[in-house]
Amino acid sequence: MKILLIINPKAGIRSITKQIEKIENILKENSNNIEVITKYTKKDYNAEDIIKNYDLSNIDLIVFSGGDGTLNEGINGLMSNNIKSVPVSFIPRGTINDFARTIKMPINKFELSKKIKSENSLEIKRLDIGKINDRHFCYVAGFGNFIDVGYVTSQKLKNIIGKFAYYITVFKELFKIKSYKVTVKTDGISFTDDILFGIISNSVSIAGLKWYR
Repeated sequence: MKILLIINPKAGIRSITKQIEKIENILKENSNNIEVITKYTKKDYNAEDIIKNYDLSNIDLIVFSGGDGTLNEGINGLMSNNIKSVPVSFIPRGTINDFARTIKMPINKFELSKKIKSENSLEIKRLDIGKINDRHFCYVAGFGNFIDVGYVTSQKLKNIIGKFAYYITVFKELFKIKSYKVTVKTDGISFTDDILFGIISNSVSIAGLKWYR
């Protein structure tokens, strides 16, 4: 069994790089037939680029390790290349981990690693993926104000104060807020209105705040 492990070393409050060897050892201890191939994202070479440039023909499982953004990059790499046959797993290492909260995935990276023993041990579930224009999203897409918060918030600040770094960025953007005229059509209903912010999501948690129970 071949596992492609794609890691964002900058994600989350703490770097995962020091823990990678332990994760790899746990995977290998589970079975003598597991081979782990580890790739790291870089500033100008993200998870989407790795997927697009790697030969996945002999890969049995892809594991992304990072935040929700890292997972979203990987999903775009798979969908844009029409790769739907390779199972995907996720070791959530972001600041908030909305996606993992939604699907009730274990946050403990070592416990998750212990569950991967062989292809037969994998519990595979199908999840929805949305698409806007030529980009895919695995749990949320936004438009209007504040949609750049996840990208412009300082990683250094996130490492220090966690999710509150996002709230500081939101506060700064309040001073340049504006409205957008939007038309929504769904299930025979259509309306047009001025909005400040809109989201399309099937997540119970967005930016660490629970919207649905």
